[in-house]
Amino acid sequence: MPASAQTVQDTVIQVIEQALNGIDNLTYITSEANSDGSATITLTFAQGTVPVSRSGWCILRAWNKKAELPVLDLYPYATTSPIYLSVGGEPTRSARDAAYFVAWIDRLSQAASSYPDWRSAAEKEHVQKLLSDARAVYERQTK
Repeated sequence: MPASAQTVQDTVIQVIEQALNGIDNLTYITSEANSDGSATITLTFAQGTVPVSRSGWCILRAWNKKAELPVLDLYPYATTSPIYLSVGGEPTRSARDAAYFVAWIDRLSQAASSYPDWRSAAEKEHVQKLLSDARAVYERQTK
């Protein structure tokens, strides 16, 4: 069950916005929490002040060392989906990043192959096919 928009606002967005306040050249932050548990945060910087020399992606992480209301987890943690940056119309792919994911998928595939508790051979075959298809996508991006 996804978190309500208010829960996302109180537990994720506010934490991230507080962490971002004070960043050099940040002119304003806008955010939106959605009823499906997702959120969007947009940062606007003074023009020409964020040096991005090539297309790529990054993520934003927020955490706290202790529980605080309303999140009472021992180690509160949140991360965004990838944030894609495009410079000069160039693709956001990185051969190095793609190679990392190829190796990661290889490790997952090896672990899945030796996993003894599949519900059926069909389930195991389905998962291996998904991993193989994902690997092919990233393998193409390494070139």
